[in-house]
Amino acid sequence: MMNSKRVAVVVGASSGIGKACALKLSENFSVLMVARREEKLSQIKEAILDKGDDADYVVSDIADKDSAELVAAAAARLGEIASLVMCAGYGGIGSIGSTSEDEYVKMFNINLLSTVRFCKCILKEMKQNGSVVILSSPAGIFGAHGMTGYSLCKGGLIAFAKSLALEVASRKIRVNTVVPGAVQTAFFKKMYRFNTKEKMKQLEASHPLGFGEAGDVANSINFLVSNEAKWITGTVLTVDGGFTIGI
Repeated sequence: MMNSKRVAVVVGASSGIGKACALKLSENFSVLMVARREEKLSQIKEAILDKGDDADYVVSDIADKDSAELVAAAAARLGEIASLVMCAGYGGIGSIGSTSEDEYVKMFNINLLSTVRFCKCILKEMKQNGSVVILSSPAGIFGAHGMTGYSLCKGGLIAFAKSLALEVASRKIRVNTVVPGAVQTAFFKKMYRFNTKEKMKQLEASHPLGFGEAGDVANSINFLVSNEAKWITGTVLTVDGGFTIGI
């Protein structure tokens, strides 16, 4: 059972950056995790409970239209919702000519529409002094070769977050975007699974501080949802080991 801490909803919490966020945010929030894989969510919940903090989860596919309403209702029952962190996403590699319309629709639904739905539903329950953090990508700022659909979605998230920040500022709710560089997660391995060792060396060399870890991004998100960031909204924070310096 949750205690009196305010609630942070972490979407895409079963692995990678989302998992790191759930573990980090649980130090100051009661965390409600959302993902499809119950076994992994259960393991993370136990790890959080073992250290004396609070967590629960909802097993849900964010591509489903009713997922956001289901999660918002569950979060509201647990306490006052303080934060929403959108870590879930779907990446597709392919040029505009090789990517089918169905694939574009899938990317839009998971990356864009699900974020809109969750923000809409959670914000209905969120009181003043809340925070929303949405993960984007360098591809959403600068583009990426062979990733037209993914870049479009990630760029759309940045524009959405900026507009939403203006819309909810009167309620003292902040909306920010975090742009991670190459972080060594399962998603990272899947995205670059066809790269040769030489290309991977080149990719790492493009990050002056090397590849990052999920915890590096989680620490930044933890700051943005904290009261220490109460005067920061509409920003795009790059957490990329220097990757975008040279772009």
